[in-house]
Amino acid sequence: MKRMYPFDYFLYALMVLMTAAWLYPLILTLSISLSDGTDPLLRVTFFPVDFNIQSYLFIFQDGRIFRYYFNTIGYALGSVVVHLLFTSMMAFPFVVKDFRGKTFLNVYLVITMFFGGGLLPSFFINRALGMIDNPLVMILPGAVSGFAVILFRTFFGNIPTELRESAYMDGAGHYRTLFQIILPVSKAVLATFALMNIVGTWNAWFPPMLYFRNPNLMPIQIYLRRMLILFDFSDAQNVDLRAMHTLVTNRTLRSAAVIVTIFPVLCIYPFMQKHFTKGMMLGSVKG
Repeated sequence: MKRMYPFDYFLYALMVLMTAAWLYPLILTLSISLSDGTDPLLRVTFFPVDFNIQSYLFIFQDGRIFRYYFNTIGYALGSVVVHLLFTSMMAFPFVVKDFRGKTFLNVYLVITMFFGGGLLPSFFINRALGMIDNPLVMILPGAVSGFAVILFRTFFGNIPTELRESAYMDGAGHYRTLFQIILPVSKAVLATFALMNIVGTWNAWFPPMLYFRNPNLMPIQIYLRRMLILFDFSDAQNVDLRAMHTLVTNRTLRSAAVIVTIFPVLCIYPFMQKHFTKGMMLGSVKG
């Protein structure tokens, strides 16, 4: 058994406290969403008060939530595919010995990390490109980032050069080497940035507010914003919950809306996280 030092106990205690600080708001929100909202005090701790699911039934009666879910899933999947594809293709030439222009591109990438065009120039460019009411505005502007390219380049550079050289000797070109040799052994970095991109796209609310006029294109975060800020829970504005004779209130409905919005990300994260700690040579050529 490995010997434990005092600093190890400190680290474990710190991780337990950090985990509790993250879990408590989530558990509290879930408990409120499953509670009877007719009690004006609604003193919920870890367990629901008078368990009921009326808040969730009320939310799913609004057909818009399924359309928003479908939109957000499409944006997230499209953004992940485009981001990983373009970032990999831009990072791979940096590990090719005879590639010219590495210095210039390195400086260019670093500049993009420190300086941005700003909101208005970005809006004018996207509008000129026809991105108003265009789903591609959720995918293309974030297709490549300097930060991601640099990390991909570093990861690719740590892969043994013998793998690339053996592929070239067998007649493979750059594209085949990238997609059949490099990417299969880069699942850890791909999974990491895939998860980061999914979470970022899923939580995005400002670009849709800025570029979308058609309500049928809105993602789930806009639906959540309407629930939390505007209290718009149905196609009719300013719903009077007291007239519905249900066991829901503003607080229980808003808590249920938060849980419904973040639930898919909570389901995806455990399956993606397992790739973070795996070795660099995951998926490499087997003998």
